[in-house]
Amino acid sequence: MFDPKKVKRCAYCKRWEGDAQLRKGNTNGTVAFKDGVYGKCLRNQHPVQAASNGGSTCKDYAISVEADRFI
Repeated sequence: MFDPKKVKRCAYCKRWEGDAQLRKGNTNGTVAFKDGVYGKCLRNQHPVQAASNGGSTCKDYAISVEADRFI
């Protein structure tokens, strides 16, 4: 459970395709997700597998509409 605007996670990124079951977190302004879910990272021409909790050092991170609506 993190503030997706401050903490980069694949589950919050618009370039990640998968179902991490995003939901409102216990603390105001945070979003929870199911840890360890695998999806596809679409930032490259050839999508690669990425874990929902990955991406903390990603330069191409961009928050998704779904994650942003929970904040």
